[in-house]
Amino acid sequence: MQVSVDPSVEPIRKFIAGRYTEDERATIIATADSPGSPQQQRRRLQSSKGSLPLVHVIIPASGWKDRNDGLDGIAIDLPALQVKPADGGYFPLNIQIKDPLWAQRNLLDFSFSVKPNEARTLWLDTRDRILPEGKAIYLTIAGAGADFGPASLNGARIRLIFKPRAEAVKEHELDRFTQARDSYAMLIEEHTNNPKLESLQSLCSRHHGRPAGESEQLGGPDLLVRQQSLASKTSLHSAGRARRRSLLGVSPDHAVAQPEPVRQLVYRQKADRGRRIRRRSF
Repeated sequence: MQVSVDPSVEPIRKFIAGRYTEDERATIIATADSPGSPQQQRRRLQSSKGSLPLVHVIIPASGWKDRNDGLDGIAIDLPALQVKPADGGYFPLNIQIKDPLWAQRNLLDFSFSVKPNEARTLWLDTRDRILPEGKAIYLTIAGAGADFGPASLNGARIRLIFKPRAEAVKEHELDRFTQARDSYAMLIEEHTNNPKLESLQSLCSRHHGRPAGESEQLGGPDLLVRQQSLASKTSLHSAGRARRRSLLGVSPDHAVAQPEPVRQLVYRQKADRGRRIRRRSF
């Protein structure tokens, strides 16, 4: 792994060290094209023994600090991979380009397969982005074989394709607004694990010994309709039970009758249990 003095690299390295195990931390720091850089790069890229086929690539922010354009996409020139084919003569790969603002969100996730010993060029047309100042571009490349590693990417080139800022800002603002709206919705939407929600209080109020009138006031018209429906179901069950007893010749006096409120409570609890099960299924 190459040591970089760019301050935008360190947050990504800390993220990798905190999220991935030691055998998943093979990292490449990209450098700008300059005379002699390819030879130096080939000496640096070496796969360590026991590492998994996952490579992290970090492009420091210093590479575009003087540009005011928007990112249109990323082109990757893959060298001829010296790997063993995994399935049907092809070698599966996966590339994930991370959001510069948050490394846990993918800007692009692409899986594909290549033939070993054949160089390929990928054009990854991401959503347009106005790159934030001081934020590195971070992507991962994973292979389906143990012989894939940093050494497999010797000679690889990554090109950042830019477009005029006025054109890129349209998709950028739309996506950022959508992300902010979704994040806000996740913070305020109702969750079943929050006991302070009014919608859950209306359900829980009937299981704490409150009078029926108080439960109706807390639950509102919707709860009242449900109680009326349960009462109608209770009357139907009672009529059916009486008819079966008459057919069997059982006198109503010999039957052990439960008070009507007790039966209503039993049916109400069964109905609530069914609703909770259906709610969990979503």
